[in-house]
Amino acid sequence: MADLTNIESRRGAVDALSALLQAKMRPLRKTDGFESPEEMDKKAEQDKQQQKQQKGQDNQNQSNKSDNQSQQSDNQSSNSQPNNDLSDPNRANDDPTHDKVDSQSQSQNQQKANDEPEYNKYGMKLPKNVKPIEDDIDEDPNDPDYESPEDHQRRLDRVKDELNDDELNQTTLDQIKQKTQANRDKVARAKADEMKRIAAETKAQNEWMNLGDLTADIVKAIGSQIKVRNRPEDSYLRPNATYAGSGFIMPGQKNLEHRDLPLINIYFDKSGSVPRSGLQRAKEAMKELYTLERRKLVKYHIYYFASEIADEDNKPCGSGTTAFPKILEHLQATKATNAIIITDSDFERQTDFNTISPIELKGKVWWLWHNGNRSATAFSYLKARMGRAQFRFS
Repeated sequence: MADLTNIESRRGAVDALSALLQAKMRPLRKTDGFESPEEMDKKAEQDKQQQKQQKGQDNQNQSNKSDNQSQQSDNQSSNSQPNNDLSDPNRANDDPTHDKVDSQSQSQNQQKANDEPEYNKYGMKLPKNVKPIEDDIDEDPNDPDYESPEDHQRRLDRVKDELNDDELNQTTLDQIKQKTQANRDKVARAKADEMKRIAAETKAQNEWMNLGDLTADIVKAIGSQIKVRNRPEDSYLRPNATYAGSGFIMPGQKNLEHRDLPLINIYFDKSGSVPRSGLQRAKEAMKELYTLERRKLVKYHIYYFASEIADEDNKPCGSGTTAFPKILEHLQATKATNAIIITDSDFERQTDFNTISPIELKGKVWWLWHNGNRSATAFSYLKARMGRAQFRFS
């Protein structure tokens, strides 16, 4: 690529572009070096003349050969039948052998002419039985792509002016630099965000929180998830002024506050590996959730699992700790915003992780591991936009 910041390089680029725009787009034959269209036309004409001369010589040689054959035939005929030739001078013209020789000569000449390749004026070999296409055909002014010579020259002048405009060239270079720098900044930001995500992931994997801080962390997380909106409703708290003085009291419109509360799904492990005393300890850590629900700060549902998921404590839910894939499906089906899972490390040994895919919740995930025995793989398969937290209970 030419360095447009250099004046000489820019002038060379202008000259090269001018030559390219003024030259006709036509096929070029293979040459050892560059040839102008005039030189190519001249060589093509010379080649055509040489072909014509060669063809004329071949025809002359063939004609001489045919005459010799005819003369030999006449001599033989005169030697064998002298009386007939003298009595009938035109007999040789009626000889069928003579006509046969002439037809053979013509067919041979025609065959040779057909076998010889044809060339266009640029010296390129043409396919057989194909008429050469002339590229000097006048363009149709009615063609939508037609460009008059004046329009062509104006376009050429405009391109020259743009290439010679130093201010425009500098502006273009500045735009290219700005675009390049913007792309670099974008890549740098993406790398920084990825590094932050990896750091947060590593921190979440290795950090343990105090079980007494569970409620405070839940309140902090759901505080940013609550959406408060005002919706007009009919209410007698604000009577309709239209009926004032009429003796009737009709409800008017009042904006009442409504909250879209986040949903927390809570899953208790009842497989047997977590003792009932441990589950009771975890429930005590979450007892403030009932108060938060009454204050309309959160919504939650409690579920129990082993190999199946149940919505009541007294319902059977199988045995073993194989329900982790079903928990992921259940979270998506119920559109839960957050999740609290009380379990142990049995997920690591009893789950076939090759059959499931990781999911990501909109809120946060709190893991309560019995005696700190955790499943690192299960932890990585359940992600959340606001992060994950781990707690020990016994």
